[in-house]
Amino acid sequence: MTQQAVVPFDERGRSRLASFDGEIHVELSRIPVHYHICSWDAIETDCHMLAMSVCRIACATADAVRGRPVPAPIRRYLSEPCLRKLANVSALLDYHLQSHPDLKISLKRPPAIPMLINGTFTSAKKLDAVVMLALGKTHYWVTLVFEQTGSRWVCNHADMG
Repeated sequence: MTQQAVVPFDERGRSRLASFDGEIHVELSRIPVHYHICSWDAIETDCHMLAMSVCRIACATADAVRGRPVPAPIRRYLSEPCLRKLANVSALLDYHLQSHPDLKISLKRPPAIPMLINGTFTSAKKLDAVVMLALGKTHYWVTLVFEQTGSRWVCNHADMG
């Protein structure tokens, strides 16, 4: 719930990157999810709300890769090419898991629990973010690229590895 802008200066008085740090609380974890978002430019975006959206979309990405449907409210924040790519990865993973039943159980069953969010505004209208997710005892990274379209942020790239 806290968002704090930090603009440290080096020993010569030059400013470094502006960064926004905070934490969000998710229902499946007792531990808050810390986020760190930095920017090259001055931005006028609520980083706390954006971090929450990044977190939701990362979890939906993990679910989509594991063959679960993407909820309608989340679909509107994913571009069509992104949704198609997630469906393709899901099909490939499902084919691979047919010959690895032990891996299938460990990957498909547990919920995706976010652990950490890092993001960088590469421009005032583009955010690159990574989210560390726990699926059982294994940690995965979800990479997301968002672009602002009108008043909303749309995910144009989602990858999990």
